[in-house]
Amino acid sequence: MKKGTLLFKGLLLVGGLILINPGAAEAAWQPGNLTWKNKYQEGEGFYTRAAYNFGYRIPDLRWNWRLVYNEPSADDRLSLLQTEVRKRAKGNWWYGGRGRFSTQPVCNYLATRFFLENTSRRNWSGRLWGEEERRVIPGKRTHVSSRLDEYSYHEAGARIRLRRAGFSWLGELKGRQKEYRRLTKNSWRKLQLETGGEHRSAGHFFSLRYRESTGVYPGDAWKNEWGNYWNFRWEWKINDRTHLVARGSRLFREWGENKQREEWEITGILEYPRSPEMTTGWMLAYRQAVRRDYWEYDPDDEVEEREEPGFRAGLRWQRVFPGCRVRIELFRHWKAEQVREGALLVLRGEKKKWRWQLGIAPWGGFNSSAEKGYWVETRYYF
Repeated sequence: MKKGTLLFKGLLLVGGLILINPGAAEAAWQPGNLTWKNKYQEGEGFYTRAAYNFGYRIPDLRWNWRLVYNEPSADDRLSLLQTEVRKRAKGNWWYGGRGRFSTQPVCNYLATRFFLENTSRRNWSGRLWGEEERRVIPGKRTHVSSRLDEYSYHEAGARIRLRRAGFSWLGELKGRQKEYRRLTKNSWRKLQLETGGEHRSAGHFFSLRYRESTGVYPGDAWKNEWGNYWNFRWEWKINDRTHLVARGSRLFREWGENKQREEWEITGILEYPRSPEMTTGWMLAYRQAVRRDYWEYDPDDEVEEREEPGFRAGLRWQRVFPGCRVRIELFRHWKAEQVREGALLVLRGEKKKWRWQLGIAPWGGFNSSAEKGYWVETRYYF
């Protein structure tokens, strides 16, 4: 397959849908928004990101474009050009596709995605999709690393959501496959099933999710894996000034010759006092991880490595001023004999068509997934 085949398919789909659309003469172009972000992070240095989004919108058609440029680019900061089109078939039924070309200094990625979905918000909604992606290493760059290889990735899935009297149930089945051209032992096939439900009643919100997955490595059976993941969330609006949030998760993974790892975490946040203008959050979290090795020929011979538990405590203060929002976090992490303290400050503001954000977070935030570094971001809506 030629390098540009996947992107050509996506563009061909977009062009075809535009040509057969009878309402093209009534099209409304949306100029979208332009984003500019400068950031510094310890260990990574400075980087700049520019992004532009625009679209074409009529009642039965959505056509969106996205251009992102990162300097320097990396695996998690790809520069890309993406286009996506959605066309109404009938009622709440839509179909469409997406084409994406992304790049970094040593390789390029070509991807397409096609879908059929029902977007109803009443009784049920659903989605079927298929996706293909290829990593291509230009001929002049094949010497950059012996660990970098071209691959082809395929994905197909189905999702359904049912709604009844305040209750929502989700079911999803997804199959994925990645094949490497040279490093064949890294190729794999994975199957994932996810289900869960949400319910809201009398000031309470409950959410429970379960996900199970299997992975097969045809060229290296020692990497075969199985795992599951539980996640729950409970929100309780005690009164107008008090809000309680509790969430927890458990991750289990088994691979190789009876090797296992289990991780679980629980977090609680009490927001008091709480109001549209100011909220103070009191936060606590606990995390534990255990690794076990079982020997097949001697089940009683077990090796267990229990990591030191981790504790986190923090205070979050949010305040709304005219044209500006402020978020401050003070937190402390304990693990074994290590103690880490930190602070975070994020300012967000807007004026007419401008949006801006200033972030000072050299240690991240209370949540381990919080962004780290120093950044300034501006966005203008045309």
